This record gives sequence, C-alpha cells and structure tokens, in this order.
Amino acid sequence: MCFIGLLTSDECNGQQDVIETLSNEEKITISLRCNIELSNLTILCERHTTKYLKLYPIWQKACCDPFNKHTKKITNKLYTIQLLLENLIVVTINESQVMMRSSLNIVPGKKLCKPCKQKIAIKEDLKEKKQSQE
Repeated sequence: MCFIGLLTSDECNGQQDVIETLSNEEKITISLRCNIELSNLTILCERHTTKYLKLYPIWQKACCDPFNKHTKKITNKLYTIQLLLENLIVVTINESQVMMRSSLNIVPGKKLCKPCKQKIAIKEDLKEKKQSQE
C-alpha cells in the first residue's frame, strides 16, 4: 500500500513505485493537496497519482472560500489555483504552505471566485510593499 493509501485508508491499485517517474513539481503538488510532508511521500501507487494529479482539479466545483465569507457555494467564473504558472494565480510552494497553515486553504488545484482571488492578490501586494520598505 502506498503512503496516501495508508493515510486515507483508501485502496491502492496498480504499480507502487510511480513516485520515481514524477517531476519535483508533481511531487510537491501531491504533497500540498494531501497536506503531507514531501519527505513522507516515498511510495505512491498509480491510482493515487491519478486521483491527486489529474482528477483533483476536476472535482473542485466551487470556490474553496479561504476567508469563510460565502453564505452559499460560488460555482461560476472560478479560477484554478496553479503552482508556479504564469497568467493564473501564482502560488509558490512556500506561499501555499504558509497559507495552508494560516487556515486559508490555498492548495494547487482548488478553485477561487473572483472576489477571493482579488482579496488574496491585495494581501500579496501589501506583503510585498511591506517587505520592500524593510
């Protein structure tokens, strides 16, 4: 059984050493989506690779509501959170881990509505201005 299968009590299928064929970005994405340390991700099966790399963004149908402000699910005009990609929401590895720890629930593959995306962008701008002043 792979590490994610053990962690989630979810059955494993297929080859167990898929982790060797993944790029660093894919490994980081899986670790962020499963909220596990990258160093613990040593064995991974084909089923969980498919589930957390290819299918994860497809399952996200509503804004992840990182600020807990929505009174109902927002399902229109959503933006997918991407890891290190241009022209979309840019979330680096460290930023994503910090945001997860601060209970913002910003994980690559989840979706954001326009107001949440803008609020995060404003927070990032303020953070950058503060760092440049120091």
